[in-house]
Amino acid sequence: MKSILGNGLLLVWLIFSMAFMWAGLSNLQFLLTYIGQIRQGEDWVLGELARRFALFSGPTFLACLGVWGSGALFRTWRTERKLEEQYPDQPWMWNPQWNEKRIRLKRMTTFWVLFLIVLFYLIVLIPAAIALAEIKMKGPVYVFMGLVGFILLVVIRMAMMSWSWGNSELIFGTFPGVIGGPFEGVVVLSQSLEPGTPLRLTLQCQETISNRVQPGPNRSDEKRTSTHTIWQTDTVVAKQLEAPSPNSAAIPVYFAIPYDALPTDSKTDPNRKIHWGLSVRPKDKELPCIRFDVPVFRTAESSKDYKEDKEVLDGYVEQIDLQPLLKSVLDREEKSADGRTVLYFSLFRFGTVAGLSIFAVVMLLILAAIIGFVPSIPGKFFASLIPGALLLAGIIALIETIGWNCMVTIGEDEIEIVEKSLWRRTHHEMDREDILSVGTKNESYSESSEMRSVVLETRDGLQFTIMKKLKGRRESHLLRDWLAEKLGAVDRIEKDLKAT
Repeated sequence: MKSILGNGLLLVWLIFSMAFMWAGLSNLQFLLTYIGQIRQGEDWVLGELARRFALFSGPTFLACLGVWGSGALFRTWRTERKLEEQYPDQPWMWNPQWNEKRIRLKRMTTFWVLFLIVLFYLIVLIPAAIALAEIKMKGPVYVFMGLVGFILLVVIRMAMMSWSWGNSELIFGTFPGVIGGPFEGVVVLSQSLEPGTPLRLTLQCQETISNRVQPGPNRSDEKRTSTHTIWQTDTVVAKQLEAPSPNSAAIPVYFAIPYDALPTDSKTDPNRKIHWGLSVRPKDKELPCIRFDVPVFRTAESSKDYKEDKEVLDGYVEQIDLQPLLKSVLDREEKSADGRTVLYFSLFRFGTVAGLSIFAVVMLLILAAIIGFVPSIPGKFFASLIPGALLLAGIIALIETIGWNCMVTIGEDEIEIVEKSLWRRTHHEMDREDILSVGTKNESYSESSEMRSVVLETRDGLQFTIMKKLKGRRESHLLRDWLAEKLGAVDRIEKDLKAT
């Protein structure tokens, strides 16, 4: 049944592609006639020439892409169907790359994707924009095309920065990654590295959900898709394995996957997909970066009692120095007049505040330029959306960075916590025995790592954030252990806490 449905969809796709091809070629004569009139010296209009060119290039480009895509999809579906029949109870064998127990990235795939995007921008979007600008809204149209071009240049720049890693591969040690078990392997980079170069490895589970929004009085039926991270961990590896070739680097990979994690799933529910990814990048940089889509499933080896084996990467994982880490979050530690220890934490760092301030000023200048130079009110509004949103985000981050701080006063048997922001102040006194746990909780995920907080939880259910914006799980756990020792609550360390 699935194969019949798949073949039917491919046939429909191919029919639509051929219809687009017919439409594009039909407009070719329309374009050539106008070019002939221009060559004969007749008056011509740039907008009309661009319109005729777009009517030819748009459908023809989409038709060629559709024909090529339908052929590629047909070959992929045929291969996957054979693998499903061969391994009916092992879904991790259905993907042709996973079936080889290694994943090879191809640099030329990135090149062709970027080439097609740039070609579409040049031969379809630009002519269509010129034609539209000749009719109305010239300012907003050109601003929009400028933003698209700028974003395209940024994407190309990012791809070029990761170009040297474009032929890397992941060789599985455990296959697949085991829920309630290990994920092991070796990443072979297609570029040599200096010995001791620290790399951040991130294993991430994401959920993609598609919902169909019901049509309303002023809204048509539409499908919305959102992706969010539901679990993530990372580690920093600073020692390499023996490289298989001179122009490569071998990086060991190991993670412990919790038993309650969700398995890879893209077929059970068409509106909900679970996918896992392993990314590799330099420790303190976003680029170069590579990502592998990896299989993680529940197998016969899955166990609720599985614990992380720290000896696997012993000698390879970067050792974290506590003192520099403390300097990034602890303003000062001092003794009060009555002999109590007082710890002052804040987010205020001159470099961070200066960077956010400069960013806000730049966005403000861009907004001022848009308001001053874009003639129409709709054009001003449209062109101000992105810089306005960025300015608002920058101001919110700046307010939090300047305004948040936490003071912890530690006595012989009592503890006092004062947590402040620009709009809230919390003051609480407790006995040492009132501490239920000291742990960490997630604030946000990014592609490279996650932001975490160190949190103190009391026996009456209150939570106090002692440290914020800590990048990396290992770093937050080290600071958590240090704080627990200061509080005399080492026996009450909790790995991760849930937000209240």
